[in-house]
Amino acid sequence: MHKDHDNFIEAISKTKKIRLIFFDNNKHLTVKTVVPLDYNPGKRAIDLSNCYQFWDFEMGDNGTPLMLRSEQIQGMEVDKETFNPEDFVNAFADEEKKWRHFFIHRNWGPDT
Repeated sequence: MHKDHDNFIEAISKTKKIRLIFFDNNKHLTVKTVVPLDYNPGKRAIDLSNCYQFWDFEMGDNGTPLMLRSEQIQGMEVDKETFNPEDFVNAFADEEKKWRHFFIHRNWGPDT
């Protein structure tokens, strides 16, 4: 689990965006404001790594999922800006045919 995991949980429960600081696949330090989606504590990930899932509105026409291992993430801060789950949850569920229930409980999304 990442040191800012509690911020991640808080952002999900309050439907707040996250200011995410991370190393991308090219090892460049990147800062984005994203929506927190879920955390997989190893048992669902292919390589058994802890994986954080976000929705990145900056990529694609309507956004795209962003999945990062804990060690890629430098920091997660709860942002002031809120999000509306309806803006992306259905698109993500349609795009990811293997969509399951969220691991982290919340009062929005496919498992509510």
